[in-house]
Amino acid sequence: MGVHSLLSVYHHRMRRLTIVVMSLFALLFIGMATFLVWGQYSGVPARMTIEDCSSNGTFLNLFTPDCNGSVIGSPDKSPDIWNAWWGDRGHDINVHLLGSGTDATAVKDSWLQPLFYLGLGFIAGALAVSDILRRRRPASPVTAKSADPPTSI
Repeated sequence: MGVHSLLSVYHHRMRRLTIVVMSLFALLFIGMATFLVWGQYSGVPARMTIEDCSSNGTFLNLFTPDCNGSVIGSPDKSPDIWNAWWGDRGHDINVHLLGSGTDATAVKDSWLQPLFYLGLGFIAGALAVSDILRRRRPASPVTAKSADPPTSI
């Protein structure tokens, strides 16, 4: 096996890996956006006071901080809040509560983060599709070598 064929095999494996990874990221981000939009129209509407937003040091938490707060009128409930933003700390916001008791989760009524995730999902999907559709380098022209020259009638 020559160096050219080894590089070709490596290139094809990396291309397939890129397609799989970008497709999974596209599904992840589009699914996350779908969950946030679904959560805004499901559950029990409520108002919450955001008490604290923090980042655990991960890249994703720069865009989606971990926020928690207390439900107005029900001080014993303090669920985590999806779709909240750094600027919401100390403010009352509209949410929808999903679940009940200590397992309740709140989703803020906002379109900023779903659109952000949807955009990332479409970018990842476009990268996957563009890698699938990328044309290979055209093969060198095939020359027919025949032992018999063409005959004229």
